[in-house]
Amino acid sequence: MSHAFTRPTPPVPIVLNARPESPAERTLLLMGLGRGGTSATAAVVDAIGVPVGTSNDGHFETPEFKHDIDDPPKWKATRAAIASLNKRHAKWGSQIWNNPESAARIAAEVRNPHLLIVFRDPVAITERRLSLPDEAQDPRDLLAQVFTDMRRLLHHLAEVPVPTMLVSFERLRIQPAEIVPQIADFMGVSLTVPLLREALARVNLKGGYLVQTR
Repeated sequence: MSHAFTRPTPPVPIVLNARPESPAERTLLLMGLGRGGTSATAAVVDAIGVPVGTSNDGHFETPEFKHDIDDPPKWKATRAAIASLNKRHAKWGSQIWNNPESAARIAAEVRNPHLLIVFRDPVAITERRLSLPDEAQDPRDLLAQVFTDMRRLLHHLAEVPVPTMLVSFERLRIQPAEIVPQIADFMGVSLTVPLLREALARVNLKGGYLVQTR
């Protein structure tokens, strides 16, 4: 018995809470689960010309956006980082925690917030975390925690009603030439061939975003 397989079709982007206006200044708030592809996605966003910060290990983060913002001095540092980034960039972004209350507070401070939520196969996330030397949880408990965290991601759709794009990390790795232009369009970026090539290099299976540090 033979099986006929269809070629993958270009995915239709899922954008919720879209607004008719297209402001030139936009701020991308990027989130997902631990080991869920957020840093790789941030590397792609950085490659298309939207700075998202960096760190010594190449995870493309701005530390002030992962502070405990309930701590007044740390919230002051976060707001100072926002003001500095606004002065330097019309478009910029940052990874933030998977926390609707915190995300809403940050969204209220930035210019034209756009939320990008990265999803990854929960089994792949669980397997990746179990492969780490400091992970000692029972696989069933860890998988349950991953699903709980994934549900929290979905809470943002109602609690942070800003333009929101959902991205599949698997799609980004398998069909980057289709997904990267969708992310660029979401951020109002004119995607040139050099920018696209750099973004594709960031998700190349032979390379990896961790070697694409600056």
